[in-house]
Amino acid sequence: MTLWVYDFEIVELKIQIKELPQAFEGYRIAHISDLHLGRWHSDKPLRDVVEMVNSLEPDLIAFTGDLVNYATSEASPYKKILSRLKANDGVYAVLGNHDYGDYLRWPSDEAKQENIKAMFMLMNDLGWTLLENRNMSLYRDGDCLTIAGTGHYSTKAYIPNRADFEQTLLGLPDSCSLILLTHTPEALDSNGLMDHKIDLILSGHTHALQLGFHLVGKAYSPAAMVYKYWGGFYEPDESNCECRYLYVNRGLGHIAFPMRLGMKPEITLLTLTREK
Repeated sequence: MTLWVYDFEIVELKIQIKELPQAFEGYRIAHISDLHLGRWHSDKPLRDVVEMVNSLEPDLIAFTGDLVNYATSEASPYKKILSRLKANDGVYAVLGNHDYGDYLRWPSDEAKQENIKAMFMLMNDLGWTLLENRNMSLYRDGDCLTIAGTGHYSTKAYIPNRADFEQTLLGLPDSCSLILLTHTPEALDSNGLMDHKIDLILSGHTHALQLGFHLVGKAYSPAAMVYKYWGGFYEPDESNCECRYLYVNRGLGHIAFPMRLGMKPEITLLTLTREK
């Protein structure tokens, strides 16, 4: 249980996007999520993560939230290591439910707001592009790939919903493939996204409950009793959108007890292609 906490696994997958612009054929995205740095016992495992991600030589690194547990200050000892993450087109990130400081009792509203500002400043200092309800487009040889990101999406009364889908997808260029980063996979079924053509959604959040097993090429976890989308690749539901894929990363960190049983911490390498 404790041995696998830092036994990082690289999962490689090809994603077919039928209308992917030709210049982005073979585009490589390293997807990481849920570091929860407040629970790490040393910086060596994180150095291993950075080395493994960089060794994949990705075109882009996508981080889908929960950098810390309670406060931005938890990430301070790891800034130098995190800044070493490198990709041709940079690191793009969104925030998770733990990144806003909602799980800590602050002395004042001002203190909580300062914590959130510190998170935004941290992302800037790391050289990461934070997509808080906005999008950015990448261009190659006249072709376009748009990366959009939401604030944390929540349907629970005790966790604020910070996702603004209308703002996130505002002003999208024509003829661009669209990849959406959002911490919570249940955003896939949100009414706010139903009318938009999204080729691929990347998320995390579930950790696959840090518990499960693989059998005959399939993964099983009690997380399936809690989350509709709990880990891995989900193909389109053609009843509501003919071209929407979802990938749920199992996360790199841990919460509560430092353990993983059967569901190792994950680095995902997604290669975009127009081929079946």
